[in-house]
This record gives sequence, C-alpha cells and structure tokens, in this order.
Amino acid sequence: MLEAMACGTLFIGTRISGVVDHIRDGENGFIVAPDDEPALALRLRVVREQPLHARQIGRRGQEYVVRHLTWPLVVRRFRDAVTARLRRQERGS
Repeated sequence: MLEAMACGTLFIGTRISGVVDHIRDGENGFIVAPDDEPALALRLRVVREQPLHARQIGRRGQEYVVRHLTWPLVVRRFRDAVTARLRRQERGS
C-alpha cells in the first residue's frame, strides 16, 4: 500500500489494520469493506471513468507519504520516542 502511494498510484484497500491508519476514503485512496463486491466495482468504475479524479487521489496519497512517512521522518519519530522513554526512565530512577 505505502509503496503504491509513494509512487502516486491510487490504492484501493479493505478496512483492515494499516489501511485504515493511512487511507482517508476518497481523499488519498479508497477503502471498501471486505467482501463488498459492489463497493469495489464502484471504486474501479471511478478509476476507469474518471481517470483525472483517480490520478488526483493518487497524487494526494503520494503527498501523504512524503509528508508523514519518509525515512528521515520515521527515523526522527523513532529517535524522539526512544529518547523520551529514556528520559522518563532516568527521572524515575
């Protein structure tokens, strides 16, 4: 999912962990319920019949990844979380 988004490719997924953490339905991708074939068909129809709209959603997915999930950002958040935990432990000792 994230690789597709990083490439600007429209992502269609189901309501499972990971997908719902990053996809905002209709904004930066599409979410359908598992086993909801009519909803999936509707989303695929949008991709086929509204390619400009589909590309815009794909671009918004790419922008989301760039804003929130690049390696420098992920590493910084991880470092900050570890540092904060170590500081809390030092104060508690």
